[in-house]
Formats: sequence, C-alpha cells, structure tokens
Amino acid sequence: MATIVLQAAGAALGSFLGGPIGAVIGRAAGALAGSAIDRQLFAETRRFEGPRLETARIMTADEGGGIARVYGTARVAGQVIWTTRFEEEKETERQGGKGGEPATEVTTYSYFGNVAVGLCEGPVAAIRRIWADGEEIDLSEIDVRFYPGDEDQLPDPLIEVKQGAGNAPAYRGLAYLVFERLPLESWGNRIPQIACEVLRPIGELEERLRAVTIIPGASEHGLDPKPVRERLAEGEDRLINRNILFGDSDLVASIDELVALCPDLERAALVVSWFGDDLRAGTCRIRPKVETARRDESEDWRVSGLRRGDAATVSSLDGSPAYGGTPSDAGVIRAIAALKDRGLKVTFYPFLLMDIPAGNGLPDPYGDTEQAAFPWRGRISLDVAVGRAGSADGTAAARDAIAAFLGNAAPGDFTIDGSRINYSGPAEWSYRRMIFHQAHLAARGGADAFVIGSELHGLTRIRDEAGRFPFVEGLIAIAEGVRQILPDATITYAADWSEYFGYHPEDGSGDVFFNLDPLWAFSAIDAIGIDNYLPIADWRDGDPEPEAPSIHDRAGLAAGIAAGEYFDWYYESEADRAEKQRKPISDGAHGKPWVFRPKDLVSWWSNEHFERRGGLELAEPTAYVPMAKPLWLTELGCPAIDKGPNQPNLFVDPKSSESAFPHFSTGGRDDLVQRRFLAAHLGHWTPGHAGFSDAANPLSPLYGGRMVDPAAIHLWTFDARPFPAFPGRNDVWSDGENWRLGHWLTGRLADAPLDRLVAAILEGHGISDYDLTGLDAVLGGWVETGPASARDSLESLFQLVGAVGHVEDGRLVAHSLQRLRAGSAVTAFVDADDEPYVELRRAEAAETVDAVALSFLDPWRDYQAGSAEAMRASVGSPRRQIVSVPAVLGESEAISLAAGILAESGAVSETASFAVPASLLSLSVGDVLSLGGHGGEWLVTRIETGLSQRVTARRLPAWRGSVPGGDAIVTTTPTRPNLASRPFAAFLDLPLPPGESGFDGARVAVGASPFAGYEVASLSNDGVLKPRARVSRPAILGRLTSDLLPGPEGRVDPANAFTVSLPRGALASVSPASLFAGGNVCAVECADGGFEVLQFESAAEIAPGEFRLSRLLRAQGGTEDAMAAGALTGALFALLDGSSEALSVTAGEIGRVLDYRVQPLGRSRSDAAVVSQSHAIGARSVRPLSPVHLSADFAGDGAISLAWIRRTRIGGDNWAANEVPLGEEAERYRVEIGDGAGSNLTVETVEPRYNLSTAAQIDRFGALPAALDIAVAQLSPVWGAGTVRRARFLRPL
Repeated sequence: MATIVLQAAGAALGSFLGGPIGAVIGRAAGALAGSAIDRQLFAETRRFEGPRLETARIMTADEGGGIARVYGTARVAGQVIWTTRFEEEKETERQGGKGGEPATEVTTYSYFGNVAVGLCEGPVAAIRRIWADGEEIDLSEIDVRFYPGDEDQLPDPLIEVKQGAGNAPAYRGLAYLVFERLPLESWGNRIPQIACEVLRPIGELEERLRAVTIIPGASEHGLDPKPVRERLAEGEDRLINRNILFGDSDLVASIDELVALCPDLERAALVVSWFGDDLRAGTCRIRPKVETARRDESEDWRVSGLRRGDAATVSSLDGSPAYGGTPSDAGVIRAIAALKDRGLKVTFYPFLLMDIPAGNGLPDPYGDTEQAAFPWRGRISLDVAVGRAGSADGTAAARDAIAAFLGNAAPGDFTIDGSRINYSGPAEWSYRRMIFHQAHLAARGGADAFVIGSELHGLTRIRDEAGRFPFVEGLIAIAEGVRQILPDATITYAADWSEYFGYHPEDGSGDVFFNLDPLWAFSAIDAIGIDNYLPIADWRDGDPEPEAPSIHDRAGLAAGIAAGEYFDWYYESEADRAEKQRKPISDGAHGKPWVFRPKDLVSWWSNEHFERRGGLELAEPTAYVPMAKPLWLTELGCPAIDKGPNQPNLFVDPKSSESAFPHFSTGGRDDLVQRRFLAAHLGHWTPGHAGFSDAANPLSPLYGGRMVDPAAIHLWTFDARPFPAFPGRNDVWSDGENWRLGHWLTGRLADAPLDRLVAAILEGHGISDYDLTGLDAVLGGWVETGPASARDSLESLFQLVGAVGHVEDGRLVAHSLQRLRAGSAVTAFVDADDEPYVELRRAEAAETVDAVALSFLDPWRDYQAGSAEAMRASVGSPRRQIVSVPAVLGESEAISLAAGILAESGAVSETASFAVPASLLSLSVGDVLSLGGHGGEWLVTRIETGLSQRVTARRLPAWRGSVPGGDAIVTTTPTRPNLASRPFAAFLDLPLPPGESGFDGARVAVGASPFAGYEVASLSNDGVLKPRARVSRPAILGRLTSDLLPGPEGRVDPANAFTVSLPRGALASVSPASLFAGGNVCAVECADGGFEVLQFESAAEIAPGEFRLSRLLRAQGGTEDAMAAGALTGALFALLDGSSEALSVTAGEIGRVLDYRVQPLGRSRSDAAVVSQSHAIGARSVRPLSPVHLSADFAGDGAISLAWIRRTRIGGDNWAANEVPLGEEAERYRVEIGDGAGSNLTVETVEPRYNLSTAAQIDRFGALPAALDIAVAQLSPVWGAGTVRRARFLRPL
C-alpha cells in the first residue's frame, strides 16, 4: 500500500512540467521517486543522485559525447575535438673532443601537440585556471586561445591552416580552447588531461554593473600591471605582484576577469592611498608610506620624489605591516593605462587611510584615553571634537587647525619627469600635497575623473569665528587647483551619505546648514559625489510582522531605497530600535521633511536650499542650483554578511576600531544579500530595468541627464588581487579573512543565484512561464555534464537548498522554505464519511533518515569532490542518505545544507489529511497553513476536489535558517609562477683545473632558486650572442661576512678563519685525509681582483646560512699572489665542487673584456631573469706558476748562485713522474735583482738557475750589496711573465 501511494505521489510531484495543477516539487521529491522508494524502505543507506558529479572530472575524446552546461563557476574536463600529429623537434649537441678525445654527439627529441579541447555550452565569459593532469599550468608559458562559444566566433586560424580555408568549423555555441605547439615533455610526451575553471555569469548583477572601484589603495606594486621582482637573496627572486598563473600580473588577471564578467562595465575608480597619523587636524601629517624600508626590487618604489629608504613605514601588527604601502607612482600610471586599454573610463580616487595603531598614546578628540585604532577618516576633527565641551569649533583656532591640515602646496610645486612626480614646494606633508600630487598622476595617466576627497565628515562641519566652514573653503580652492591640472576631467568630492545633504548641529539651536552647497555650486565641481551606504532594510529574525517575505526579497529591498529608515522614520535611540519604536521624520514648521531625510535624494536635488537659524529659514537660498549637476554614487556597497542591508556601511576588520556587525546580524556570511542589495539599487537608478520609475531618478531640464548618473554608480568593491589567490594566500596578504564578510565582489561575481539558475535550466528546456522571485539561495556554480531532464536538475537543486514549487494557472511558482509562513489558519473541518476530521500520518522509524552525506565540488580545493555530513544525535546505527550533486559549495556551506536536508527529511515524514468547507475553496497547492489543534506550519501538497476539498499537507521543518552564501576561507596551496630567478652568477678566473687544458680556468658558476639551468653567452659588437657554456648544476655561492687575512702558502693555516653567508646550500667539515686528497676546494675573490683557491677542513654553522671556515689550506693552484692581497667582507665565495663550467674562451679573448649574458634555459633573451655582466678572464689559465724553493749561494769572492724549482700549470699532480711537464712552449725565466736602494738588474735565463759574478754586482750596484732582493718569474713566449716569486737574501758576514 505504501509503495503504491508513494509511487502515485511521485508521479504527481514530478509532473509540474506542464502537468496538473496539484503537482508539487520540493525536497520530498527526492524521496518520492517511483520504484526507488521500495529499496529505500529496506536499505540502511539511501542514495540520491541528480546530474552526475563524477563525470565532470575526466577529459575524453568520444564521438557523440555530451556537452556540459555550466552555470556560475565550475571546473570542467575537456573533450578533444581536433588535433594533429605531434610535431617533433630534434636538437643535436656536440660534447667532448678536447685533448684528442673523441667527440660525442647527443641528440634530443622534443614533441609538441596541437589540440582543440571543447569545454561546455557557450557563451561563457572567461576561463580562469587550466589544469593539466591535475596541476595548474602557467598560461604565460604556453600558446592557448580561448573561444567563448558565442554565435559569432570565427574558426581558429591554426585549425583553418591545417584543414584548409573554408574547411574549419567555428564550433559556434561551444566554448573551447586551442593549444598550439603545447610542449609535451612534462606529461610523458602525450596530451595531458585538461580541465578548466569556467566562468559563466547568470546573475542580474553582472548584467547591470557599469562602474566599480578598484582596491587595494594600499599596495606598493599591487596596482602595477608590470610584473615587479624582489630579490630575496642573490639568485632568488619572487614576483611581488604576480601570485597567480593565469595573468601577467595580479592586476591584469583581475581586471581582465572583471571586464569579461561585466559586459556593460564602463568605468573603474582607481583607489590610491596616503596615510594620516592623527585624528587632530592641526597635527595630522598626510604622507605616503612603505611596508618596509629596504627591498631589492626591479622597479624602484617612488612617490612624490621619495625613495623607499626616505619614506615612513606603516605601523606593524603582529610582526607584519598593518597596511600595504602607498602604490608607486609609476605603477599607478601604468594601471590607468591598463584600464583605459580595456575601454574603461578611469575615476582617480585619492584615499586617506588612518595609520593609528593601538597603544598610540595620542590625545583623543572624543575623550577616550587614546585615539581609537585604525579609525575612519571621517573622525578627523579638532583637538576636542565638534560638539564636546571645550571644542575650538566656532573660533579662529579652528580655522588655524584646518589651515595646518590643508597646508600650502600648490599645483605649480610639482614637475613631471616621465613617470616620476617631483615636488619642490613647502616642506610639509599635507592634504593639499596629497591631492595635487595625485592630480598630476591622474593627468599623466589620462584619468577621466578625479575625486578631491571623500567622507571627511568631521572636517566639513567645523566652523570658524565668523561661522564659515574653512575646510569646505579649502576644498573649493583644491578643486580650482585640480582644474588647472585636469582641465577636461570630471571633478567631484565624495561626501558621506550622512554629510552630503547638510549639517544640523545637535545643540538645540534649530540651525540648518547646507555646508557643502558652496562646494556643490562651485564651477570646478562637475558632479555631486555621494558614498551611499544608507540602510534599506530593518530586518530582524523572529519578527512577527516582517515588512518583506525575507531579507533577500527584491521588492522589499527596492522599496527601502527611497523609503523606510532615514526617509519616513528614524530611531531616537538604540533602545527604540530594539523595540522597533519608530519616530516619523517631519518638518512641521516649514513642510520640508526632505531637509532631514538623507534618503530623499530627489527632493534635495530638485529644490532650492534655504538655511535656518534658530529654526527660521533665511530669506535667500544658498548658491546651490537645483538639478544643475548630476549625482555620482562614488561608492555603493553592502557587506556579504547576515542582514548587511540593515547597516551596509559597516565592515569586519579585527584590527580596526570601526569593525562591527550590522544591526541584528548573526555575523554569518551571506553573499546573496549583498548581490540582492546591489541589484536592487542598480535597478532603482537605471532606466530600462523592471520596476524603474522616472520619478525615482528624474531627468534634469538643465543638462538632460538623469539625477543619478547610472554609469557613475561605483560599486564597492573589486580587488586588484585576483581570486582565489586573494583571499586564499594568507602567506602573501594578511587581510584575506576580511573578505569573507566584506564588501568585495571579487570571487562573488559569476556565482549562480538560485532563481537565475532555475530559470536558465527551465529555459534550456523550453519553459518560460515561471515565477522564481521567491527563491533565496546562491551557489558557487552548477555543472551538468550531459543530457538531463529539467525534473532531475530541479529536484536536485530544490532538495539541496530547501525549496518547493507548484504550478499556478499554468505557471511554475517556486519558493525557498525559509520564506514560507502560514497565510491562514484552518479551524473548521468537514465531517467526511468514516474519516476523522484531521488524519495525521507519520512514517515508521525504518523509513526515516538519521544522517545525510552530501557530495559536492569544493572550489577551495580546486573543485575536487568534497563530502559533508549531518547526523542526528544519539543514533547508534544511523540510516544514511547519500546526496550527490554537481554544485560548487564551500565545506561549511555544504555542512549547513546537509543539516537542512536532514531537518527536512524529518518533517516530510509527517503528513495531515483533512476536508475543508466550500468557504476555503481558495486554497491552492503551495499554500502554508496552520491547523487548529495541531502545532507547526503545513504545506499544502495535494487537493482533491469533490463535494468538499480533501487537502493533503506536510509539516514544514522548524529549520528556517537562510542558506549561507559561503564559508570560512580555506588557505590555498601557493601556486607560484614558474619563475626563473635572476641568477647569482660568478665568473671565475682560476688556475687550469686538473685534467683540463686550454683556457678552461675561465669558468662560470651559477646559483639560483629555483634552478632552471642557465645558458651563458657573450655579446659581440654586432649584437650576436655566442654560446659559451650551459650550466646544469647549481653552485654553492656566497659572500664573506668577515675579512680573510693572508696566511702561509701551501700549508694549513691554523691562525686565520673567515665566515661566509650562503643564500642556499650548506658547507660541511672533512677529515684531514680528505682535505689533503682535494676535499672542500673553494675560491675567494681577493682585494686585488684575483681569486685565491684554498681548502677548508672545518665548517661550523654559526647562524642560519652562515658558516665559519677554519684550518685553511691556502694558496692552492699557484694563487699565492691573490692570497697576499687578502679578501674583504662582501667578497665572492664559490665552492669548487664540479658545478662550474668552462667558458670556452679563445686565445684572442684572453684578457679582453667581454659582455656576458646569463639566461635561463627555455627563456627568451628579453626575459626579466636574464643578467648581464662584463669580465676579462682567462689569464690565470695561461699564466705560468711562480717558481718555488728559490735559493741563493754566496761564494767566498762575493759571487752569487741563484736556483729555483719550476712548477707547471698542466699535469703537475703525477707523483710518479721524475719531472713535471714544462707546460709552456719553451723554458725561460725573468730574474730581477735589486740592492734595496733602488738599483735593479733584470736578466733572462733558460735554466732554473742564474749566476751573478762579483764584478757584475760591483758594476751594477757600485759595491757588493749587503742584501739582495730577488724576483723570479717563469716566462711564456705567448702570454708573458707568470706569477713572481720574491725573496730577500742577506750576504754572509
């Protein structure tokens, strides 16, 4: 019996697609699906599968395979739709052949693939990441073209070349990629498994968005589209502003995605920050700051003539900078160009951040013990804030404080030198200096609009002794100066929503000031800027009389834009707010309530403004001209937090004293409420959208445009740091956690709102009559990998998020469960024959579910399948329901949804059946009732019509929590670009190594992290590069951190030691036997420019990466001359462990300065990692070694016999040989003999000896010298004299 009933119900529930009126679909549908019910009654585990989750993972090449559909953002495996044979590339390298040895030729083969990979149904907006065999690939290293799948796309040129003109399909309607000459070595010379992150926005927000702000305004190079390198150590770089693999820089990746997602985007406001350091206007300095005083970077940071070392640093918080630094001038100019290159107008938005840390000890204008930490700029005031006892407001001192804040910098104090803005005005860090500096930046970059300030709420209401507003006057002067710099730009001031319309002192005077009207009326101001964070809801959980069905209700939010709080009524106190005790906003005396209504933009804009004194209007209006200038919403935003529309100006940032939740918020994340808030505003102000009213945004009779310019509604905000690197990379940025509940649109655009998702599925099946306005949920994405019925998809979705649907007058109507509330109470029932008034049925325990396991796609883990489970407490052997859906969800979001499914499964098991009288014939499927005598709320699922109506209803769950829009941020695994660092290249002029010949002492060693292998070439005068060496092993290189003094030659030096710092690698001690066997050989650059070759026995690490080397075997290889010069701190150190390579210099190049290029293998000559150095080396290889054992034998008559033993630079380590090889073309020596008094005799000899007679000595020196200074050098007929051996001999008495 149960099976028959459930099967019948299942048929009815599934037939809403054109079926009978009584059909309903909801979470229950998943448990009422025909014969599957029979198995569920007897199984321990129930399995529910909608569109397949697994099939999205593997790339195929099947003919006739299904085409995936993506909604929102999801990862999709590709399908090969076209390919060619692999291309083979052969490279032969000649190795060896020195010294008569036979040469070896090594041939390597590389393979490249041309392949087109179909992704999904188009059109889609963009591709973010691409994975090959599960690893993300760096798109800068491959040639790939993306086709979005629109109906206008043309054939790919490569396919057309290969297939022939006119024979290549354009694959219209299919999004696909074409890889051209994809290197296959990394994947075993095969086409790898390709998967892509596809972005297909389906929401109305993306369609309506026309202007947005770009942050962070504090990021030294974050706004620069040009990649900037930082050298962490010699041979190790990082890219400061490229932390992703799908763009040339963070900014480029971010704005390319933004433009792709928002087709109507016209304008971007670029936020650029300086820092204030005090809430007291008279002592506040405003200046650019840096994160750190020292940074070795490829693009020097410069702002307003300051270099990094000259700038102040931002405060630190937990050992890290509290803010990013001020963006570098050159990067800002390039950022403006990048935005304009994408067809966007640019609003330049100077921004003042208050860098006031906790524990600052500064006197607080608001009476606290010190100034609040990292406060809002709108709190800058006088030493004692306006309205407090003892304030200087209304005195000359107030004007003086404002004058100090503004400063005296003038537009002419700045000069432009390329991308540098230099300053030569008064020595001050002032507001005028900041604004005029940034105006020159805007002019240099070509910005279209400029904001002269924002939300300086505390300053614009300060009055002087004459009752004037000096800061407003200062803004007027600034606007005039900016106009000189930017004659064609739109200029505005971005007033806070509580500031733009006027100032009403809370002193009981009844005064009304339109204090900003002189600014708004000034000729240099083109638009009235408003940062609009006005609340548009007053939602609270459990409200018995809510003003809308839910906080997400479009109509409810739209109605609050020009009504509700700050329009119709206000709360006098927080106690009144808690009790919902509202007071109407009125103006009994003058009948102009709009004067006190911040939300009433239309009345404020349309009417003349009359100030009041003592409650009485002045006779003359202000200078403001009604309807003369448009309103720009310079900021419009809402945090992605529960009940964000209640207080959209608030944000969560633990370091800031301003951090707070909106009124009545639980603090949970809610992406949907942010999306609905913004969409409601854009629809309210923009003609052509449903619900737009001309009265809400009227036309100006003076300039012909709308009051609020729809193209200048700047949504706050989109980040220059691309998703998911931001917010996931907390190793790079410390504010990532703020994203979760913040105002960011980054990572939220291209989500899949449930109503638009369901609509897209229905329209894909030809169904266009529906009402989905009651669906309140948002998913990251949804992907269907093959043909699926609308029923299957919607059953999966509705079960997942908690929604019900029914057909009403032929239209599908759907609602989220949290919206449903009892609309009526049924207390009268018809007495049907042999049936109770109300028949309640509850499923047996064996039919209920105790646990739900939900499988989903996790975006924080590269869309790998995730699982979340919810379980009832105190159940020993739970009956588990497995729900598998192709939905993109965060883990905690999935846990919440699993809990909702579990809660719903319990409610579905209880139904009520009853008959109602004819007076209730208006009941319809989908209504929610309360039943007299029976608790809870009941959803009508079936109505049988006869003499009376027999109604079947099921109990709704008590669970009413809104579906969250996300979860805690999962720290993402760093996917750093495959960066080739600028190498630590050491060019070494060494003695000829053992076993080598020619000029192989001219060597190069390279250290780098990561080590990519490096090609070394020299550049000739005609610009041709000649290959010199290929370095395939990283060397251990370093710098001395102490001096190395001269020591004994050829012996262990027990006295001297030195320390060396290594950026990478380590050094180790060896035994004495290993030392004398040639262990631990190194080269140290000496003060004379040469290298001492020495060995060390002991190596002790005294600090991370720093080693003390001792028991040194000095002056190896005949380098005693370099040893004698000593080595200084900072000198080069190289471990000679076989990692260096000979430079292949020729005889004609010995001693010549050559320009060398060290280039990472596989990189272009223009790559930023290529380094250039100039050296003249090779002479040590051919220089004869100094003789040894120089001796003098004095004869009785005074004659002297000199003798020595020659050394060889070639083959001298053979202990069995009677004589070492000569090593030179002929044996020849130069002997210099001096008497110590300046007289010298120079002779040459072909033997290792020389005799000097008594007569020759007297003839040369005039007498027999008491001492003789002898210098002997072996001569090379080609290369000249070698290293000199010197000695002094005393004549015997």
